[in-house]
Amino acid sequence: MIGPLHDRLPWFTEGQASPAFESKEVIRQGGRARATLTLVAFEGRLAVLKNFAHESALFRRSWGRFMARREARAHCCLAQVVGIPRLLGRLSPDGLLLEYVSDATLARDAGRRLSQDFFERLILLLGRVRASGVLHGDIGRNVLATRDGSPVLVDFGSSLVIPRLPPRLRAALLARAALHDERAIVKLKARSAPNLMIDQDQLVLAHRLPFERPLELLEEMVHLVVRLRTGSTAPRR
Repeated sequence: MIGPLHDRLPWFTEGQASPAFESKEVIRQGGRARATLTLVAFEGRLAVLKNFAHESALFRRSWGRFMARREARAHCCLAQVVGIPRLLGRLSPDGLLLEYVSDATLARDAGRRLSQDFFERLILLLGRVRASGVLHGDIGRNVLATRDGSPVLVDFGSSLVIPRLPPRLRAALLARAALHDERAIVKLKARSAPNLMIDQDQLVLAHRLPFERPLELLEEMVHLVVRLRTGSTAPRR
């Protein structure tokens, strides 16, 4: 069901002569295997165009296409989850059009705007994401804080949609994922709002998960291979 649904998303042709689709500003410049984020006007509202326009054609046809399909798949699973920007459509094989969240700041830069309630709501949000069958994979850099103190989770480029698994195996995987999410949230709190840290948080930070370092090494190796194959030698930030 997930595959056909994501393939039925509306398509928009890049560069089409339509007043409903207009570039406004670049939110984040792409390159070095990172996507470009552009604020655009679409059907009378603002949206975010995410693609790999600053990468080579080879990169866009291969890794860029794979990343976009993976992110679209995750968004289709999360369409009903509050706190996740909606996927509006696919602009190109490597491009997605996403709902724009106004008046929001990266949580790691929000400082005093964050409260204990914000982190408790983030825990609940991640629980709903896992219950929908999605593991985010890169929480620390991709949490927004809205003006009213609500968490928003963005950038599912590193996500994993859990395949059909036996119930016991799925439960074990989700339990592991919950530990990983808990540690990611505590790391975010330690960086952005250290005044909110409690003793339990310090215990979580003190004990690395058994699979944490291997996953970090695997991610580094994947991005190294991508940079070598696409001619991008600058380190990923």
